[in-house]
Amino acid sequence: MSKAPIDEVISRIRNGENLEVIGYEGDMAVVEKVKGIVKGEFAKEELSELKKRRPRGGPTEEQLELAAEVAKRLAEAKKTFKVIFGVKEVTIRTGGGFIRVSED
Repeated sequence: MSKAPIDEVISRIRNGENLEVIGYEGDMAVVEKVKGIVKGEFAKEELSELKKRRPRGGPTEEQLELAAEVAKRLAEAKKTFKVIFGVKEVTIRTGGGFIRVSED
């Protein structure tokens, strides 16, 4: 967990970094890295034996820009949110729901 100015949070989103804003302290946003869901216990040896997947790319420039603009508006309103980037898509989760932007 770290504190960052809103401009830095927006810059990190433009760079394609998954993050979650969990609160605000004055003009600073309280930011955490997005945690994945783990079901069950795994040993490092088991994970190292898995076949490595080929990278399939990230979101498009337009999707990054749109995510940054939406995040800026949410931050100005002091709302909590989570931004998750996938292959050619962006998901922005807020308290009441989510916005998914895909290439289609």
